[in-house]
Amino acid sequence: IKTLEQRSNRERQTQIFIETPYRNNHMLAALLETCHPDTRLCIAADITTETEYIVTKKIGDWRKQVPDLHKRPTVFLDFRSNFGGSIAAVVVVVVDTGFSTLSTTI
Repeated sequence: IKTLEQRSNRERQTQIFIETPYRNNHMLAALLETCHPDTRLCIAADITTETEYIVTKKIGDWRKQVPDLHKRPTVFLDFRSNFGGSIAAVVVVVVDTGFSTLSTTI
């Protein structure tokens, strides 16, 4: 995770993580433990459902209040906010078959 965070900063990229839903809380804990407090993390869970949850905060802020993501389909986006321009536009489409299509544009 640390290497990917450094690459994100160096190459001005957004890193996208998708984990099996039963491991989401473990992934989030690892991100919160490893990443710099000023790194931004977007958590997008249950996209297109009634319980849709899409929030972006700095790692330091996420550490204060950690959501329970156990068994919720989730996409994690990790980026630094000091790029000086638009970060990235990310479109995520989840279809009923359980397959996902992910398209990113910078």
